[in-house]
Amino acid sequence: MNVPRVILVGGAPLSGKTAVACRLAARLGYACLSTDDLGTAITAVTSSQSHPALHPMAGQAFAEYYSQRDDEELRSDALRQLKATWPAAAAVIHAHATWRCPAVIEGWALLPEYLAELKPGAIAPVYLASDEQTFRRRLEEDEDFRRAASSHPKLIERFCQRSAWYNRMVIDSARRLGLPLVESLSTNSLDEVTGACLRAIQSE
Repeated sequence: MNVPRVILVGGAPLSGKTAVACRLAARLGYACLSTDDLGTAITAVTSSQSHPALHPMAGQAFAEYYSQRDDEELRSDALRQLKATWPAAAAVIHAHATWRCPAVIEGWALLPEYLAELKPGAIAPVYLASDEQTFRRRLEEDEDFRRAASSHPKLIERFCQRSAWYNRMVIDSARRLGLPLVESLSTNSLDEVTGACLRAIQSE
């Protein structure tokens, strides 16, 4: 089976990236990494003064941040944070593509515009396309999120709307750039989505 050293799984929050990446990594015997973890590490050694784009919440609690920001602010904050995270993600991708162990790397910081610039061969991207109904169902099944939303009614709505916006942006960009898209809906099983991702990668 001819599989690149690095597989990149992009898509909106709640599209199933983490589950698919973990299943792919287990199937291939690859390491599995997340750009969310990179973001956590970066924010731990920076501050809102030194790197404001990496600290959109600036000391606010998660639920309060999503409830108090309007949709445009949430989108702008997200894009700034993702773009600021990209140099770290690119360095990790390059390391695994050249000398570190093969890896599946997932995260919404993997913007299509950035991945289209990567050299093919050792690196293969695939994007998950979902829908707002799936985002909402997955969020409502998250007990911790439901608990937070009980005192912040706007939380689920804002989070789902931001995911839907990012999902539309990813689908449009991936199609325009010729990057593979795989449907990840509530009607698709994890094995079905993982298999489709693997086939999409191998056909590139």
